[in-house]
Amino acid sequence: MSEVTRRPDDIQKKKERIRKRYAGVDMDSIHVIPARVDVDIFEDDGPKRVAVYARVSTDSVNQTSSYELQKNYYEDLVKRHPNWTLVNIYADEGISGTSLNHREAFRQMIRDCEQGMIDLVITKSVSRFARNVEDCIHYSRRLKSLKVQVGILFETEGIYTLKNNSEMQLAFLATLAQEESHTKSESMNRSIEMRFERGIFLTPVLLGYDHDEDGELIVNREEAYTVRLIFLMYLYGYSCTEIAERLTEYKRVTKLGNDVWSTGSVYGILRNERYCGDILAHKTYTPDYLTHKSVKNVFNRPQYHVENHHEAIVSREDYVVVQKLMDQRKYGFRKALPELKVIDKGVLKGFVQINPNWVGFSEADYLDACHSVLEDVDYLNPCIKIKEEKGAFDYRSYQVTRSQFAPTTRKISVAISKECIKFSSYAVNELKDVLYVEVLYHPLYQLLVVRKTEKHNRHAVKWAEFTGEKYRPRHIRGYAFLPILYSLCDWNEEYKYTLTGYAKEKDGEKVLMFYVDEPEIRRSEDGYRKTVYPLKWKDRFGDEYHEHVAKTISIFSRDKEWDLYRPGVIANVPDFTIRNEAELQREIAEIEAYFENQIKEWNDGRQESEAD
Repeated sequence: MSEVTRRPDDIQKKKERIRKRYAGVDMDSIHVIPARVDVDIFEDDGPKRVAVYARVSTDSVNQTSSYELQKNYYEDLVKRHPNWTLVNIYADEGISGTSLNHREAFRQMIRDCEQGMIDLVITKSVSRFARNVEDCIHYSRRLKSLKVQVGILFETEGIYTLKNNSEMQLAFLATLAQEESHTKSESMNRSIEMRFERGIFLTPVLLGYDHDEDGELIVNREEAYTVRLIFLMYLYGYSCTEIAERLTEYKRVTKLGNDVWSTGSVYGILRNERYCGDILAHKTYTPDYLTHKSVKNVFNRPQYHVENHHEAIVSREDYVVVQKLMDQRKYGFRKALPELKVIDKGVLKGFVQINPNWVGFSEADYLDACHSVLEDVDYLNPCIKIKEEKGAFDYRSYQVTRSQFAPTTRKISVAISKECIKFSSYAVNELKDVLYVEVLYHPLYQLLVVRKTEKHNRHAVKWAEFTGEKYRPRHIRGYAFLPILYSLCDWNEEYKYTLTGYAKEKDGEKVLMFYVDEPEIRRSEDGYRKTVYPLKWKDRFGDEYHEHVAKTISIFSRDKEWDLYRPGVIANVPDFTIRNEAELQREIAEIEAYFENQIKEWNDGRQESEAD
């Protein structure tokens, strides 16, 4: 029966029963057991096993006195309370309070509390205990929730965590301590950047260098032999592991005095730009002042690069080649030195040969390679005039329709993603019975060209498979070059692009050409693949007729001497000179002979000492 349908007298009786129940009983019949009143920890006469937690900001000699003073103070404090027993003084030196990483003494103290060895933890202040709000509250609650509760006494603030009103105070003060750390971190970062802006750089201890009285790097001639050998051996083809093993054999020591070398130590030296005389500051940064985790600075913060800052140990050319070799070997290519080659004559003049698996070359390298063979000719704006024949149809008001608007599989095209390239079946069939091709790129024309080649060509890529009946296109991996192409073309890495191509032929020599600046864009959205076109195409079907003809024939003009299969020449790229193997061998042998002579002298001296 609902409240509405009940009779008024029933409702009144129910209300009377509720009033009677809440009137209570005779207070004299209830025996009240009082709760334990919060007692000041210093007035508590019960026995206490006491732990002290201390932390000093650095492990410098100056901080030693601070720690000793704290130690003496807390020992005296415990002695003044007869029922207190000092279990241990847990101290972390040179460790930040914003994170528990590496705070081994703190972790051990918590473990001892959980083992029932401690009743009370005393620390100087909230900021000494933790500058991280989450950690401070978490460990306060954790110790309070133990079967035998452990309280924390923060002396400066007068907070004792077993008191009922302590947590709000603790949270507020921990927040202030955390924000103080944040402010200090921001101030230190800005101070470092201000130094960098004025060319005042940090110069840490580095093998091969010492510091003068002003803190500047000066070459340590003895250690420099080790550095030079590392670079020379890597250029010759040795791996980091092989170099480390050789240095260990020669008893060469690291800057820290270790005579056993690791692969990582060798790798770090090879990647350090300071050995060619440069400084690149701000290579890493710390985005979170709480975790202190350092990450690579990939244009997240300003960087500061100075060339010829100090005396070099290795030449800039050797350093640059080593960087390209190291990038190359990440993809498993150890043997071949990367060579950036460009066609210097013929119809493909200025085109750079592409090996999709070669890394270490930047956008600037491809542009420099192209420019290195060009003369005083305006390649970007070819001036070709189309003559109108008398009585011929006037094409000046017409456009040549873009082939991209004709959705058909029967066209020459190539699909490009950031990982691979795949030519269409029609493109593969256009060159006829060709398994291997060479891809060339002209960064000024923004034009890809494909020509047939032989398998032994270092730049050859297998673009097709023969099934026994016909040639089918296959995916060409290009993890190295394709990101560079995306960068040169200002493409979005999330999208795939399709380029329409054209076949050009003269005297039996055929080439496929693809304009990179006119792509279709393929993207996936809501599970569907969509094809989109550049907005600039919305008002035009294609190029003006004469513009299209000029664009097409300006490069592959039949009046030119094609020389289509002309091999490339090594590009004159700044700071990139490949050393002669015989020269490398000779320099390596000279340094190794020096090391062997040192070991012999050391052994002879030890034998004489033992004989005496």
